[in-house]
Amino acid sequence: MTNEIDIAGIFLSTMVPTAIASLFLTWCVRKLLGGAGVYHYIWHPALFDAALFLILWAVVIALPVKV
Repeated sequence: MTNEIDIAGIFLSTMVPTAIASLFLTWCVRKLLGGAGVYHYIWHPALFDAALFLILWAVVIALPVKV
C-alpha cells in the first residue's frame, strides 16, 4: 500500500488532500462559531483557529477511507 494519491499521473502525498479537507472543515466551523458569537469569549482567536485546524486534521486522518 502506498501513501500517495495518483491524480492524472501526478503523485501527491496523502497529507495534501487531508489538509485541504480539514482547511475546508475549519472554515465551516469558524463560520458557525462566528455566527453564534463564540469568538467573543475566546481569548486568542488565531491560536484557537490553529488548534481547531490541527484537531480537525487529526480527525480527517483518523477516518478510515476505502479507495
